[in-house]
Formats: sequence, C-alpha cells, structure tokens
Amino acid sequence: MTQAQTDREQLIDSLVGAEWAFFQNVNNVGGRASCQDMPQTFSVMRRSQFAIWTDEALASYQADLDRALVEGRNPLAEKYGYMMESTHPDEYAQIKGDLPAVSPQKAELVEKIVAIQVGWATEMAQRYPHFMRHGRPLHTSDDRLGTSIETYSRGELKTYSEATLQLIYQRFSEAQAEGVNLQEQSDEAQVRMLGYASLAAAEKTAASGSR
Repeated sequence: MTQAQTDREQLIDSLVGAEWAFFQNVNNVGGRASCQDMPQTFSVMRRSQFAIWTDEALASYQADLDRALVEGRNPLAEKYGYMMESTHPDEYAQIKGDLPAVSPQKAELVEKIVAIQVGWATEMAQRYPHFMRHGRPLHTSDDRLGTSIETYSRGELKTYSEATLQLIYQRFSEAQAEGVNLQEQSDEAQVRMLGYASLAAAEKTAASGSR
C-alpha cells in the first residue's frame, strides 16, 4: 500500500469514527434505534460511500465534521431532521427552526447531486433488481414504504458544506458524463466488505432468497 493509500484509509477511519460518535447521540422518537448498536454495519455502509469520493472531498468533509463538533452541532441528527420534511411533516414543522438554514446555492447543488444519484440507483434497480429490492425505495413519493434513497440523500447532503458539495458534484457529474455509475462501484465495495465475491454474486444470492 502506498503512502497516499494509507493516508486515505486513515482519513476514512477518522470520518467513520467521528460519524459513529455523532450517531450515538442522535435521539430517536420512540427511543434508541437498533442500528445505533450495529457499529460493523454502520462502518460498512459509510466506508462503501466514501470509497467513491475523491481525497479532496473526504478532507473537506472532515473539516465539516470538525467544525460541527466545535460549534456543538450534530450533523447526523440534522440529517434525520431534514429527512422528516418528507417522512414526518408534522414533527418536522416543530423542529425545522432548529435546523441550519440551507442557502439557495447549497439547495441547488443538493438537488443536482440527488438527481444523479437517483439516476444511478434507477439503473441499478434495472441491472440488480433482487439486490436493490432489499434496500430503500428510490423516490420521495414512496417514503410511505420507508425512507427513500432520494429523501435520505437529500437530508444528508444538506448537512455538508457548500465546499464539500462542490467537490462531490464535480466528481459525480464527471463520472456521469463518462457513463460511469459510481453507485455501482459503491455497492460493489459494500458487498465485498460483507463477504461476497462480487455484486453479481450478491444479486444471485438475493434472487435465491438465501444468504
């Protein structure tokens, strides 16, 4: 492993550790969520996401988390708060004043990134239907079935700084222009961490209905 690869792995370790600490302090309606006691699952999900980011985006996000800690904010709690605009609108109306305001410029970046991600997820649903069926629904209009990819992504992206969003959008838009589906790369990383040989193998297992 090169020094650059080692530095990247250490940065991702730092991000996952910081997010996990924030996650432990998220207060859920109805009590502690079961996923707050699943550090390995959390690590796999977050590492697979960070696998498709550039080093610059990772470093920028680390700065976001460091800033939030200094300011006494919990970006993971804010993420779930933003999601509630769609998933629990009545509760959201009561807390929206406590959430950081999202500027028009930031909101525009968020929607551009979300559109790319939903497009990639739609492609994935066509190519790996059984694997994707075990995940989130695609669209905000389906949030009644569970928090969708679109709503989850929008909520999380709103917690990032504009600088981080710019770096992610640059990476995603360039990949999109080249016909590269970064969601597929992220999911490939995820299933390998879970012990599958490939995404195709995970799809086959999902199709058979057994692990």
